[in-house]
Amino acid sequence: AEAGLPAGSPVHLVDVGASAGLNLCLDRFDYDYSGERVVTGNPASARVTLVCDKRGGFALPTATPVVGERVGLDLAPLDVTDPDAAAWLEALVWPEHQDRLERLRSAIQIRRETPVRLIAGDATRTLAALADELPPGPAVVFHTMMAYQLDDASRTALDDAVAALAASRPVARVAAEAVEVSHRPQVRVGLRWSDAEPVAMAHAHGRWLERA
Repeated sequence: AEAGLPAGSPVHLVDVGASAGLNLCLDRFDYDYSGERVVTGNPASARVTLVCDKRGGFALPTATPVVGERVGLDLAPLDVTDPDAAAWLEALVWPEHQDRLERLRSAIQIRRETPVRLIAGDATRTLAALADELPPGPAVVFHTMMAYQLDDASRTALDDAVAALAASRPVARVAAEAVEVSHRPQVRVGLRWSDAEPVAMAHAHGRWLERA
């Protein structure tokens, strides 16, 4: 809703820094915002409910979008259909966070049942190629806790790649990246990070979301 994309057609998802493709399954997760639920009718054999404390007044979507293509861009994408890769990902969860481990295992199962295309390479280059590869329709380019790995030149190149994709279709960029002052993720919507509008602050693991 914040992105303002045209309604009525499937939205292609492009995750820069692919997070093993898990975030590309966002329409197959259920959501609980301080007791207000958004249920997807997920057809997968596993279920994931993401619980978030909603702080501040903002309207919630009544449903998740209809998704077209799901594309993840990463220098070295992790394929959780490989049991060893999935086990390595599980090992990254802090041992006292049993709830996160159980949620991750369910998310991995959903990901295995969801068609996702993972493309290896520098996203500033692979994103540009998507202009010719994606079917017609709007796209959301998003990334979470990724930009800190980029130098200034790479950030500018990513901005340019997103803008180039937007020349051929409606595109929204949604970024959740740490800000220097608080080190909390700030959610911004806009093609270029420097010009994007802050819409919310968030907990690093999504436990709360506060209107900016």
